[in-house]
Amino acid sequence: MAYTSPAFGVKTQNHHEIELESDNQDSPLDFNRQASASGASPSFSASTSTAADPNSSSNYYSYDVFINHRGPDIKKTFASHLYRRLLLHGVRAFLDKQELQEGDNFTSQIEGAIRTASIHVAIFSPRYAESYWCLNELLLMLESGAAIIPVFYHVKPSQLRWTQGGNSLYAQALLELETKKTHENKPRYDSGTVENWRNALSRAAGISGFELDAYGGDEGELVDKLVERVLKKVKTTALCVSKYPTGLDEKVKDVERTVLLQQEQSGKPQVLGIVGLGGVGKTTLATELFNRKRLNYSRSYFLFDIREKASENSLHSLQSKLLKGLTQCDFHIESVSEGIEMIKHQLSYSNALIILDDVDDVNQVNAFLPVQNVLRSDSLILITSRDRDVLRCAGVQDSSIYKLSGLNIPHSRELFCSHAFSRPHPLPGFEYFVNKFLEACDGLPLSLKVFGAHLYGKHDPSYWKDQLDRIRQILPHEIQKRLRISYDALDRDEKQVFLDIACFFIGENKEMAIRIWNGSGWNGSLVFKNLQNKCIVEVDSEDNIKMHDHFRDMGREIVVEASGLPRFLWRRTENIDDLLQQSYEITEVRGIRMLSAENTDGDEDILQLSWGKRWSHSGLPRFLRRRTDNIDDLLQQSYEVTEMRRAENTDSDEDILELSWGKRWLHEFFGNCRMNLCNGLHELFLNCAMKIRNRLQNTSYHGIGMTKLQLLDTEGGLLQGIMRRVHSPNLIWLRWSKCPYYSVPSWIPMETLRVLQLSGSLLRTLWEDKRQAPSQLQELRVNSPLSKLPESIGQLEHLELIVLEQANLKTLPNEFCQLRSLKRLLLTNCSKLKSLPDCFGYLRNLNHIDLSHSENLEMLPNSFGDLIGLKYLDLKFCSNLTISRRTLGNIRGLTYIDLSYCEKIEVLPPQVPRQRFLEKLYLDGTNLIQMPSALEELTDLEVLRFGSRLLKTLPPSLSDLSNLKELTLTNCKELKGLPDSIGLLACLTKLTVKDCSLREMPFKMVGGESETLTESRGRRNCRNLDSSVDKCMLLRLQYIELHRTEISQVSFPKNVCPNLQHLIIRSCNDLVKVGTLPSSLIKLELTGCSKLRKLNGLCGLATLQMLDISRCRNVERLPNVETLLSLEVLDASGCLKLKSIKGLAQLTNLRVLYVYDCFQLKTLPGVERCMSLERLHAYGCPKLQRGRVAKQLRQRLKARLII
Repeated sequence: MAYTSPAFGVKTQNHHEIELESDNQDSPLDFNRQASASGASPSFSASTSTAADPNSSSNYYSYDVFINHRGPDIKKTFASHLYRRLLLHGVRAFLDKQELQEGDNFTSQIEGAIRTASIHVAIFSPRYAESYWCLNELLLMLESGAAIIPVFYHVKPSQLRWTQGGNSLYAQALLELETKKTHENKPRYDSGTVENWRNALSRAAGISGFELDAYGGDEGELVDKLVERVLKKVKTTALCVSKYPTGLDEKVKDVERTVLLQQEQSGKPQVLGIVGLGGVGKTTLATELFNRKRLNYSRSYFLFDIREKASENSLHSLQSKLLKGLTQCDFHIESVSEGIEMIKHQLSYSNALIILDDVDDVNQVNAFLPVQNVLRSDSLILITSRDRDVLRCAGVQDSSIYKLSGLNIPHSRELFCSHAFSRPHPLPGFEYFVNKFLEACDGLPLSLKVFGAHLYGKHDPSYWKDQLDRIRQILPHEIQKRLRISYDALDRDEKQVFLDIACFFIGENKEMAIRIWNGSGWNGSLVFKNLQNKCIVEVDSEDNIKMHDHFRDMGREIVVEASGLPRFLWRRTENIDDLLQQSYEITEVRGIRMLSAENTDGDEDILQLSWGKRWSHSGLPRFLRRRTDNIDDLLQQSYEVTEMRRAENTDSDEDILELSWGKRWLHEFFGNCRMNLCNGLHELFLNCAMKIRNRLQNTSYHGIGMTKLQLLDTEGGLLQGIMRRVHSPNLIWLRWSKCPYYSVPSWIPMETLRVLQLSGSLLRTLWEDKRQAPSQLQELRVNSPLSKLPESIGQLEHLELIVLEQANLKTLPNEFCQLRSLKRLLLTNCSKLKSLPDCFGYLRNLNHIDLSHSENLEMLPNSFGDLIGLKYLDLKFCSNLTISRRTLGNIRGLTYIDLSYCEKIEVLPPQVPRQRFLEKLYLDGTNLIQMPSALEELTDLEVLRFGSRLLKTLPPSLSDLSNLKELTLTNCKELKGLPDSIGLLACLTKLTVKDCSLREMPFKMVGGESETLTESRGRRNCRNLDSSVDKCMLLRLQYIELHRTEISQVSFPKNVCPNLQHLIIRSCNDLVKVGTLPSSLIKLELTGCSKLRKLNGLCGLATLQMLDISRCRNVERLPNVETLLSLEVLDASGCLKLKSIKGLAQLTNLRVLYVYDCFQLKTLPGVERCMSLERLHAYGCPKLQRGRVAKQLRQRLKARLII
């Protein structure tokens, strides 16, 4: 085989017998010599494709840098050092010893590395020219056209130029190669080949490079300079992320902090999942991670959009695509199982980064994930999905799954405005509209981009208003298409629950909704969990259901598409004709909601009546006038007719039909008009001529069977109208607000109810007849002045939750204690409640009791201590309650206790410090004389709030609270100090001190030393917050808040609270000086500190985003402001002596500046260069030089100015 270079005409003869090279002749590895001995001349084919032999396991992927060198000279020294330094910088470098393995097709491997590398480093050592491998590599490097950086290692460039004759090392080496013979006594290399080598060396000598002698022989310095040059030249094939990557940096850091760092210690390849709803930015985040980390891996590939591509092609075709991306070679795969084995074989022992984007089926993951068993431990596989369960089923651990949420408000504003205005903040006059669009998008990046781009270049406020109205009618197709994917992937029960939530249960308690779905025959808990895992719904901190507005709107639109019903209440239409011509069959109605305007969450005053074949809503124009010549035709339509009156202010006798919606009641003619109940119609007012009214009054009504009606949400007298027209409903959920009756009427069917919610000022009892008792009821919520409970309540054997608010009950009937299924009891704001039944302890399944704000409750029954399953006890504001030693009896499993403002409690019951599982303890506003001395059993306590005017000391055992995260002390007027051991609270993240007279605040060192923050000379009480300790303490403390203390100065050495993010000091009137502060601060608030003069600790606060020194009257200057490069909000309002703020020009991120009521303020130098400034308030500053500065601000920044 002959090697031919079109550029240089190099030709090497092929002989059957090839003489073995001596030790002076190097090759990529020792076994290369064996290849030479077998008869194949080691050479390169210039025409060979970089897609080499598929049977090789590691030779097809690309490199950034190829290191050309002679091994025996420098492989273990200079070349190795260079190689490792490049890897540390994330540059993929080829060094044959590191990359080749025995059995590899090394010729193709080297050739492929040369062709794909964007930078070639040629290291010319003294014996370089003795190696035909090096010379052939140099030829191919020059032919490739990529940049070459020559390094002259103990040689001069002139030695490369003059290789014809002479006594230089390179001339002698080429002469030896030229005269070398085979066993047949023929020339080993023809004259043309040697001449091309000479030409290549001469060309390399003319390229600017590095000489070791120029660095005095210092190889370390040479490597530094060489790496610096490479990093400037190396190509980066980063994927396109986003035009405006707003908030990405924070998301990446969050992923690294919460997931990646945890796995790096596992010693196994990392498998990371990112889940989130459609359009939230999963692919964008994965792309950014790929770009940042790809250079740390020898192989990397991003397999986009697996869900869609898998539906169009086979999974094994995607396996081929992945392999080609990782190896630069085509593979033919006929089955998934074959693909799995081939992937494992090709990637064995590789250091790889693999991104699997948008998977929606576990089989998709399983087609690729087995590769983790053969990859090196420093590899990473990242998978994005909308469904957490897909990742779980594939074996990805929950701790390795990152839930991606939407953008916060500042980042949402920046992204939206970047697309709408090509700047990160709104144009003047558009702030209101921007905020409304941000509300509609709710942090979803996809929506922010689509809406922003749609409004780009449109600077007419009326156009923005029209578009804002339009999105309430219909979502843009691109957004709806992306979200619809998640809905279409749901099974039947999941779709039904999804639509239930979209139409009825947003903002409702999750457990209540689950009870309703269970009553409908669905596994509510499982189905809801599935929707959570698919990132369609969420639950807030109060266990209420959340759904993104776009999902809500899409769900309600789906209902309309399925049933052909009118549009929803939040949508508007200008054409009512189609609505009036509808006539629907409504026997399939699942739910009705009929509420007055004040109980709806829309922007309009509407009366809402929602029903349909499954679910439905409708919207009507706010006002419509119509003339008609034939009233009879109009009256034949099927619609809901409500209050009728003559059209007023008309100037003719014509029949005027006026349709509107607003705050009205459906009562005057509700029982007299003709009703065919138009599905989904919320409200239709006919303000007509008198003859229409008379005609409607004479119409008759026939009841409609609605056996599938299960959800009913209404108020006042509207329920009676519905029940008169609907028979045989099987209600599961009834919510009746503003109930106008003394008790629930007998005509309300409650036999099948699971959840009953009642409210109304007239309601005094639940029902009169025990036969009305809803035997299937599981949840009862009543907000009414009930004076008694029916004895038959004890028959409700399935009742699990009772919530009674504002009740006038003095006690509970004994029958109440027969509710053996009762788990949660909330009797809140029952001000007349005096006692509980003696048999209260029979409720053995109770785990949650809330008796808060029962100020007349004096004592709990002795049997209370028998509630051994009790976990949650809230007695706050039970101001007359006393608790004896026997009250808590045998209760040992409490996790939550709130005795706040129980003023009669002076000694804490001994059972409290024995609650080993207690997590939260609230004791503020009490009159406790002392705390228990032993707290060692409260090992799970995380939150402690304490406040007592009589308390003088806290026990030293406070340090035993090893898991304490939040400590709050309020109104402890007699408390003189804290125990020295507070510094041992290793988990403490938040410390709040309000209205306390402390003389010292000690922090004990973890290592045992103690430093106390003592009072200043001549001062009393907590005068000094300073320390000179040498060891780190309170490492996790992130938040400190001090109110109305007598601190004189604040200073934090670097080893005290090194991770503090929020320092809030308010109304500390003796504070004079602020010294060194932790560099980790994000928010610094020093408000109302009237004696504060100096702020010397601002230097170095590179992460500070908000600085508030408002109402600090004696502050004259703000030093080092120019170092606050992350500052976004600066509030210096009410600083009466402040004269100037220097360094504003460097605050490129400053958005808000408040300096109003600064009477001595004269200048704001550099404020016109704050290009992110959105708002400047500077009124009440009589000495401030306005004029030209204000004009510049308006012209350059277009900020909202109040000057």
